Amino acid sequence: MSRSAFPATASAGVLPPAGPRSLFRLAPPPLREAAAASAASAALAVDICGLMQAGDHAPAWRDLALRSLERNVFYEPDFALAVTRHMRDFARPVFAMVRDPRKPAESGLLGLFPVVMPKGALGTLELFGWRHEQLALGTPLVDRDHAPAVIAAFLDWIARQSSRAGGVLLPFITEDGPTAAAIRSVAEATGRGIRRFGEHQRAVLRGGATLDETLGRSMPGKKVKELRRLRRRLEERGAVEVVRHADPRGVRDATELFLALEAKGWKGRNGTAFLDNANAATFLRTVTRSLAQQGECSVDVMSVGGTAAGVGIILGDATRSFYWKTTFDEELSTYSPGVQLTLEMSSRQLEGGVTETDSCAIADHPMIDRLWPDRLAVADWFVEARGASASAAFAAAGESARRSIRSTAKNLYHLAKGRKP
Repeated sequence: MSRSAFPATASAGVLPPAGPRSLFRLAPPPLREAAAASAASAALAVDICGLMQAGDHAPAWRDLALRSLERNVFYEPDFALAVTRHMRDFARPVFAMVRDPRKPAESGLLGLFPVVMPKGALGTLELFGWRHEQLALGTPLVDRDHAPAVIAAFLDWIARQSSRAGGVLLPFITEDGPTAAAIRSVAEATGRGIRRFGEHQRAVLRGGATLDETLGRSMPGKKVKELRRLRRRLEERGAVEVVRHADPRGVRDATELFLALEAKGWKGRNGTAFLDNANAATFLRTVTRSLAQQGECSVDVMSVGGTAAGVGIILGDATRSFYWKTTFDEELSTYSPGVQLTLEMSSRQLEGGVTETDSCAIADHPMIDRLWPDRLAVADWFVEARGASASAAFAAAGESARRSIRSTAKNLYHLAKGRKP
C-alpha cells in the first residue's frame, strides 16, 4: 500500500477543492442534531483492553464483526490477535471497545477501534488508529444499528483524555463506504472537522459481471487475446490446473506451498520472504488456519504439470474479500503465471457471487490495474476530538510535516539507488 503523503484535505462530508492544504468546515450543526448525538453516546462506555484482555472478548468481537457496517477481516480477532502475538516490528495496539453496559456481554459490544497510545498518552495531541504492513484496511468495526452513537462515544472518549487531545488518525478508510459516511455524519452533527491524508485509489473487482465483461472494460481485445495465447503456451509446459482450498487442512497445505514458492523468488533473494523470519512465518500459518476455521480464508493453487506455479491467498467472505497475498514461479515468468492465476481467481470470485474483492494493492499497480477496471478510494482520516482547537491544528500540521519528511527521504533514497522516485 502507498505510504506517501498527499496534501489534499477535506471537512466532514465535503470533498476538497483543488488548491492549497486547508481544513474545510460546514456551517455550525443544528443544536438538535448535536444534542441527539451526545445523548445517544452518553449511555455507552469505552473500555481499553490490552492484547490478553482483548482475546478474552473474541466471541463478542466476532459477533460484532458480523453486525458491523463494513466487514474488515484485518480488524477481526483471528487476524488482529495473530499479528499482535507474532509480529514484533511495530507499536502494539490497544483495543478501544465501545459497549452498552445495559446489554449482555456478547451483544453489548457495539464498536471496536484498535489504536496506538503514544507514550504519555494523557498529554497526547494525536491518537493513531492501528496500522501495520500486513493490514490492507483500517475501517473500525461499528455496529450497523448504533453507528452514530458508537462513533460519537469513541470521539468523546478521546476528548476526555486530555485538554490537549487533538484527534485521531484513522488509517486506510474506504471513503465511499458506509463507515466513512457515518463518521462524516457524526462530525457534521458535533462540529468536528476531518482532514484527509494519503488519498489513493486501488483496484477492486466488483461482482455482477462475467470475467469477459470485466476484461472488456479494462483492456483492448488485442491484450485479452495475448493473455489467452500465453495461457496456451503455458499449457504446453504441462497440464494447468487451479484448485481452491477452503477447508482448514487444505488451507494449511496450500499455505506451505505459498511459503516455499515465495522463498524461491525475489523476496527470498532479498531476505524478505515470510520464511526468512520465523515470527512472520508463524503469523502467516496461524492467521490462514484460524480464518479458514471461520470460513474466511481460501487459497488458490495453480499447478503446471503437477508442480505449483502460482499461489494466491484470499481472505474475507462473500460480502467483502481481499486478494491478500500472491506469489508465482519466476522461472515461468515468460507466460505471466501471476496474471494467469489472477484471471482464474477473478473468474471464481465473479461466478461465486462475491460482491467485492479488494486487491490490497498499491495505487497504479502494474499487474492488477490492467485486469480490474474499478477502483476503491482509500485515505487516512484525521478526525478532530472536540472540534476546532489549537491542539487539533497542531496535530494535523504535525501529521502533514511527518508525511512530507518521509516522502522526501524516500525520494532521496531512490535517487541514491539510481531509481525513479
